[in-house]
Amino acid sequence: MAVAGTLNSYYEDIKSGVSDGAVVFSTGAWGAKLHEVAPYVTKINFGSMFSGGLAVNKLRFEKLPPEVQKALRDAAEEWSVQYARAQTAAVNTVLQNMGNAGAKISELSPAERKRWADALSPIGKTWSADVTSKGGPGQEVLKGYIDALKRSGAQLPRDWVSN
Repeated sequence: MAVAGTLNSYYEDIKSGVSDGAVVFSTGAWGAKLHEVAPYVTKINFGSMFSGGLAVNKLRFEKLPPEVQKALRDAAEEWSVQYARAQTAAVNTVLQNMGNAGAKISELSPAERKRWADALSPIGKTWSADVTSKGGPGQEVLKGYIDALKRSGAQLPRDWVSN
């Protein structure tokens, strides 16, 4: 049975027996010291999560000169690359720190990961249908996202576009 909680409550929930563990991002788990009460850490590799971004008001951006728009786009591309590197390094560091602190770190097997993915409802298909029903490019965005993941080397356990 799943128990609702937050990064702020996981430590005490696990320590008191309310829950056996938590699905959480590595850097948050390290900051919350979850490895102290849940020393078995399994890297699930669920996929991406939002951890930061850049935003500009569209109307203001469109009023900027084309060379400034280009400079901002170019800088945003570089920022994305550097931010991804920094996040990867942070995850690797906290996992190493957890291991050094006594945590037992393992990784979910590809077969088990596929079994978990196949047990889920068609999340991507449902999302894209909802966006499309509201006049948006749901299918195109989903396909573009999945294609970009594959180009980056991501190993997806299931076809999220079709089912």
